[in-house]
Amino acid sequence: MTTMELTEYSDHCPIAYNIMCQKTAFSNSREHIKFDKIYWDSGRSMDLLVSLEENREVFDRLTNNIVNDNENIDSNIERLSETIYQNCFKIFGKSVNYKPNKIKKRNEWFNDDCRRAKNLFLDNKRKVKRCGNSENIVEFLQSRKYYCDVKRKAKYNFFAKEKRNISELSRKSPKMFWKKINKYRNSSKTSNPDVDVSLFRNHFSKILNTPVESSFISDNVQIINERDRSVDIDCLDKPFDVQEIFSRFRLA
Repeated sequence: MTTMELTEYSDHCPIAYNIMCQKTAFSNSREHIKFDKIYWDSGRSMDLLVSLEENREVFDRLTNNIVNDNENIDSNIERLSETIYQNCFKIFGKSVNYKPNKIKKRNEWFNDDCRRAKNLFLDNKRKVKRCGNSENIVEFLQSRKYYCDVKRKAKYNFFAKEKRNISELSRKSPKMFWKKINKYRNSSKTSNPDVDVSLFRNHFSKILNTPVESSFISDNVQIINERDRSVDIDCLDKPFDVQEIFSRFRLA
């Protein structure tokens, strides 16, 4: 951090600083990051004032150094910031574990109209949080309905286009057709574990090999035999004659 020179346009000194960060690559999404964070609690504001008052001597010395330019102004400001931070962290500071979330893949049908409708919906949602009057609530409900309608329309149009595309590929490019089919087939898989093969076999083996009561079979055979004996029509039981065969040929 560097303190710039005074100018005639303001009675404040501009400050220039650079922020450096280190990009960390995570090989496993379950890895955690631990860092320090300050959570403000208005109920403990007096504790902060007491802590700062206990360090008045340090603040006075640093202020005099800055005013009298006894030392480098940048180093004094840095020590002043560090002192304030230490006092704040002592009261409000916490060590936080952060688990990075996996990047959620955006749906292919989510187009620019959906993004604009979503931004409008989120803007009205923030308005309701700030001021929940009837006008803001009505705008929020209208934007929510509009956002749902836009998503539904975009999803319908996308999959209708995909169906036409798949139908066209089935006639022109079988390789690309099966690539598309496998894409949707794999995406529709559930996360439920597969049924164990032995459980599957035992289940159907039990159903197919269940013993049947002999009385049930004999009763049904008897019913069938009785039906056969009850049908007795002379004109249907006699053999075909030559005249009937020739008549069939003439009709054909």
